[in-house]
Amino acid sequence: MDLDAPPNYRPPSTLPPSFTEVRSPPPIGEAGRQGSVHQFPQESSAGEKSLALTLWSSASSKKHTPLFFEGDDIEGSVSLKLAKAEYVQAIKIAVRGKLISGSTASAPPMLTFLDFSHTVWDRDMPHPQSLTPTHPQFDGKLSPGEYTWPFSFIFPSGVTLAGCHASHLPHTFLERDLNGNVQYELVLRLVRGKFKPDKKIRTMVAHIPRIVAMPPLPLRQRAYLQNTVLFGPDDDAEGWLTLSPTMVYGKVFNNRPAEVKCVLSISQPLSYARGTVIPCYLKIMSLDSQTLDLLTSSSIDVRLRRSVNFYFGVSKGNKKLTPTQTQTDDIEAAVWRSLPPMRASSSVQSMRQFEGEIHLPKDLQPTSDFSLLTIEYSVVLLPFAVTGFSARNSEPSLAQPVDIVTECAPGPRHIQYLPRAARNSRLKSPTQRGTSDEVDLMTNIGSFNGLLMG
Repeated sequence: MDLDAPPNYRPPSTLPPSFTEVRSPPPIGEAGRQGSVHQFPQESSAGEKSLALTLWSSASSKKHTPLFFEGDDIEGSVSLKLAKAEYVQAIKIAVRGKLISGSTASAPPMLTFLDFSHTVWDRDMPHPQSLTPTHPQFDGKLSPGEYTWPFSFIFPSGVTLAGCHASHLPHTFLERDLNGNVQYELVLRLVRGKFKPDKKIRTMVAHIPRIVAMPPLPLRQRAYLQNTVLFGPDDDAEGWLTLSPTMVYGKVFNNRPAEVKCVLSISQPLSYARGTVIPCYLKIMSLDSQTLDLLTSSSIDVRLRRSVNFYFGVSKGNKKLTPTQTQTDDIEAAVWRSLPPMRASSSVQSMRQFEGEIHLPKDLQPTSDFSLLTIEYSVVLLPFAVTGFSARNSEPSLAQPVDIVTECAPGPRHIQYLPRAARNSRLKSPTQRGTSDEVDLMTNIGSFNGLLMG
């Protein structure tokens, strides 16, 4: 009996019972920026708001941490109210990115990988209340009154720590059960005269890199445009990566040996925007019909696995660093439905076919190649989880690396064909993963407060 003979996939014209369009968040437009205005006043000893920072950001609420996408302008203004004349040498804004270690004794408590400074004003520039160049005798002494300086500069795009590299600055990363985190802060500093301390306003900010998925291949785009089912790997070989067949060995009811051949396919290209899905397709083949009857859609265990590696050190020359911290978690499990069996031949009766989806959380961290923090994903096939069939081992039978990105490709919107499954206790929960991009990060940094104020 030939177990390799593939059946025909169901006709592409068949409509799915239901579908949901997966929409990517609209980009922040330059012409009419959506978002919020954040106010950060600093009160004097007398209770007056003498210095204030105003920020425009992409956050959906002013109560949330200011949020900036890669390439966004950091725009706002600095307000100063003086009750008496005072020397001001400069007003500067710094954007810093920090990799923070929690409780690992062998790692330094913090590494600053981004330290960018923008000068809003200094005494060599025109007087803030004058449109003409400053008189050479101007020494930076400002008269009593109110002053406002607008500013605008692009969110920094590259690391400044020597020996580090990244295709994109890392996404803000804050999870409760990891000892390493990536955080960003913005610091306003008013540089005063001699023997007077500078005035500072600090705020946490969140950063999201803009990483766009590769567009779906033509037949999948057609399915999305026409709201039809996807072509399977037999009809769209270019649109699927079919992994090498793998054998699963075990016992049926603990007394009869059984073997199952599995062929897993994953949609191509292998980059997927968070908030969308990873389409999957699985063929199961066995000469034992009783074994096949046991292996239903609920017994298939395909997961999205994430590996996070922190490197609290800087590479020197070609020396490869060893991760200081490594953690691997299963983030999401695929949901499946069986396809109708086709009884055209006896070989087809020895096969079951399933189509599935891995639903990607909207707040999932993207893949990162940052030299101090790597985040890698893979789709793994684990042994079947079903009463009556016990696999010989519990290790993944297959693992295929994939990329998770932050934005959908231009073109037709992805369609979600299957409903999300109930939360699996074997997976890392959203609470354990941390908070979404726009949650107020200040409520979660806990013991890191002291480090950030340094």
